[in-house]
Amino acid sequence: MFFAPTLLAVTQPRCENHVRILAALLGVGCGHVDVVDDGRFPDSMTERWQVESLSKLLTSTLRCHRIDTLITFDATGISSHPNHRACHAASLRLPASDSDSDSDSEYPRDVYALETVSLLRKYMSVLDLLFLRGGTNAARLRFVSGWGGYRRARAAMVTAHVSQMVWFRHLWVLFSRYMVVNELVLV
Repeated sequence: MFFAPTLLAVTQPRCENHVRILAALLGVGCGHVDVVDDGRFPDSMTERWQVESLSKLLTSTLRCHRIDTLITFDATGISSHPNHRACHAASLRLPASDSDSDSDSEYPRDVYALETVSLLRKYMSVLDLLFLRGGTNAARLRFVSGWGGYRRARAAMVTAHVSQMVWFRHLWVLFSRYMVVNELVLV
């Protein structure tokens, strides 16, 4: 829902990134998708995920698949969803959770967080492009989707999240800058 511009960009044939936990509707093959169906991590606004357990799960998944780059939420979690915030907190604990000295201990090498913007900018859609400043570098990445990318992201959202598509979600899909722009910051 939030990462469509990033996923569309890094799954282009020219990219070598290993991207996991993706929506197939965005064009990612089944061999590159891990679905975690773990009762400790329900999709809920009221149940808090245990950060240490999540960090251990992330560490084992990253090592198993030798994933060297993790993309997650920032400390605010875009929408302040407690589980988005837990993902960020767990990503900060990865080095402590991964203290073995073998060669697999280097995964992930980089952790990027999707930057939360102000409420006004969050709902400016493509007009937010007017407020983008500065270039990109290894510590700050920017992905912008064109019309085709937006349409793919929209189709994925309304198809994969049918149970969540209440009236205000349709407005979110229409107006959210995260459907068009992702800015990732190296943590």
